[in-house]
Amino acid sequence: MQNDNSKKLTRDLYLIQGKWLIWFLAITTLVHVALITFLSAEQEMREMSYLTFMQHPSNIFMLICGIIIVFAYFSYFILNGLTRRDTYTAIVLSSAGIAVTITVYAVAVSVLEASLSGMVPSFSDIAAQPLFDTGSQWILPSLTLILMLVIYYIAGLMIGIGFYRYGGWGGAISIVTAIAYTGITGMLWDREIYIPFPGLTNLDVSFLPVSVLYILTILLTIAGLVIIRLVTKRMPVKME
Repeated sequence: MQNDNSKKLTRDLYLIQGKWLIWFLAITTLVHVALITFLSAEQEMREMSYLTFMQHPSNIFMLICGIIIVFAYFSYFILNGLTRRDTYTAIVLSSAGIAVTITVYAVAVSVLEASLSGMVPSFSDIAAQPLFDTGSQWILPSLTLILMLVIYYIAGLMIGIGFYRYGGWGGAISIVTAIAYTGITGMLWDREIYIPFPGLTNLDVSFLPVSVLYILTILLTIAGLVIIRLVTKRMPVKME
């Protein structure tokens, strides 16, 4: 149950990151429209919906947000009387809110593009393709995108906390951990686990049903959140 401090902090963090998000969404929307307009000779680009286009930029955006939040606001909130638990809860919930906002906006723009396909030549080839092959037009791809965005935000928190608490070497290890964390999740949805050893073939996981992929992704999300909580629970606060 959230207390008043946690609720207020969640709202404040959402609004802070929301300001960054407005610029991000505006820029990516303009870039997407420009690409499908001026690179119309590229068939793949003409058919790419905004939901699909947003996947990688949104992942990077969430990763950067996670890093910035640690350095810019963690000490500030703790030194102003908020508990680590309240701060952790607010960061997690605000990140989920940002992920949902990105997804809802991406779906809305994709639906608008698809509806304009018969009237605007640039949008004529856009197909409302799901982000991943889940067999659902919008619902499952949207859920997948939300989970992936949260995963990347957690990875950003890992990197930020690694440098904040442990310095250079700890930060370097946290980068490797974050890459492995996001990489494992990505490979699950690519249906192939890369084996980085000579003579060994990649592990084909295409036999896994979508429901299992969701369960594994949720478990990875929970594992990441638990790690963040354990590391920050008694993390020393740096004086600004």
